Amino acid sequence: MHTILLGINHKTAKVETREKVHFNDLENALTELISYPHINGTVILSTCNRVEIYATTKDVEKGLNEIVDFISEYHQIETSDLEDQLYKCTCSEAVKHLFHVISSLDSMVLGEMQIQGQVREAYKIAKAANATDSILNKLFQTAIQVGKRIRSETAIGEGAVSVGSVAVDVIKEIFSEHPQFNALLLGAGKMSELTAKSLARHPNCNITVSNRSEENAKELAQKFDGRTIPFENRNEEIMKSDVVVVSTGAQKYIINTDIKDQLKNKSKNSSTYFIDLSVPRNVDPALAEIDGVHVYSVDSLKQLMQSNEEKRKSEVDSVIEIISDLTKDYYDWYTMQTVVPVMKDIKHNFHDLGLRMLNSHLAELGDLNDSQIKSLEGLMDSYASRIIKVIMKNLQQVTDQSDLATIAKSLKHTFNMNLEEKEGKCPYHDSHGN
Repeated sequence: MHTILLGINHKTAKVETREKVHFNDLENALTELISYPHINGTVILSTCNRVEIYATTKDVEKGLNEIVDFISEYHQIETSDLEDQLYKCTCSEAVKHLFHVISSLDSMVLGEMQIQGQVREAYKIAKAANATDSILNKLFQTAIQVGKRIRSETAIGEGAVSVGSVAVDVIKEIFSEHPQFNALLLGAGKMSELTAKSLARHPNCNITVSNRSEENAKELAQKFDGRTIPFENRNEEIMKSDVVVVSTGAQKYIINTDIKDQLKNKSKNSSTYFIDLSVPRNVDPALAEIDGVHVYSVDSLKQLMQSNEEKRKSEVDSVIEIISDLTKDYYDWYTMQTVVPVMKDIKHNFHDLGLRMLNSHLAELGDLNDSQIKSLEGLMDSYASRIIKVIMKNLQQVTDQSDLATIAKSLKHTFNMNLEEKEGKCPYHDSHGN
């Protein structure tokens, strides 16, 4: 069984493309993908910066092709529109990539720890949907171990920033000289809470929260001495706000050009800043064409997220060492899963072949009692075990773990003895009730 990965992230595609392949309903997507004939198990990681599909398959090429087809069909996108923005990893490359992802080495900001929770949640959802298999279970459990050790044993997360914290820094810089400003938060999820927590420390900020679930909006607003408004009144509130931070799960724009004229009138007296932390985006970028209106997306914030990295960069070697240790642990386990069943089959074939040969030479050996026959069987089994040990020892020298499945298959083919009738059961063996 091979581990494969197909993905798209902030390095290979702009937010305009990433939002098209974002998965909002993971359970439904997992159920659909696992139904493909060459996908044995799968986990889908979908965040604002990346969409990655991990899977196990017996046929790498067919498995990857099915994932491409799945993305195309699920999101109604032509594959030709994605080809040059997708990356593919197989076997050890896929494992290494996941460990780098959960370590934040592949993140927009080195050291951001939010990705660890996102990986855990993606695995939790896939496992609950019965979409994983033993290989993916072990892979993601090891990845979570990598994340835990990195948090506890390195300082790569110290001083790290997230998209949300950068958004707040932008707000504070813009309004640092203002005696007072109004912030509207659309959405009441984790990102909105982190933003509200930071804004609440600013003495001049008035916080208003709006969400489709009024109960959730009230719960968040109460934590930070804010107020709430009905979600359907958001456009009216935007006209009273200096900054609007949007972080919802909506799959389309919830702030669009229908307020264009109102914003034009407002901008004659004051500017409006939209900070859209959602993927797919929730704010129509066309609004930025209006004088006095500024629209930031997660990609717009990217350039602002590179400061304070030097200390974290010094921890990279320690992170890589942890990844190396746990990668070896994972592959020790993986080797056993790949090779041991094959070795058992080979040993079984040796055993049956020995019985067949013993049966064919009984006449030459003369009269043997049961004890002597069992001794001969033991000698043959001992010889088979010695061969298996030699093979296993040599397999430990294989440096490219992705070759193990191929080697195991070749070994099975090489030692697949063509035993006699009844699927290899020999007459002698049956006659002695063994």
